[in-house]
Amino acid sequence: MTPEKRPRQQIDLLLQQSGWIVQDRSGINLSAGPGVAIREALLKTGEADYLLFAGAKSAVNDPTLEHHGALSTG
Repeated sequence: MTPEKRPRQQIDLLLQQSGWIVQDRSGINLSAGPGVAIREALLKTGEADYLLFAGAKSAVNDPTLEHHGALSTG
């Protein structure tokens, strides 16, 4: 197992336990439910670990922000 795989599995589990539907970027369905988390989403500025969609709004974990784990919303 790669060093990134175990934390991703733990994050996926926590998101699912919190009611999020976790999807790969290759199979995005934003209509799957009220909260959709996309793994390794591609952005104009690079790749986000997770891109979260709650209704019509999105939030992204952006590792380039000053504080690790900070979220930007749009």
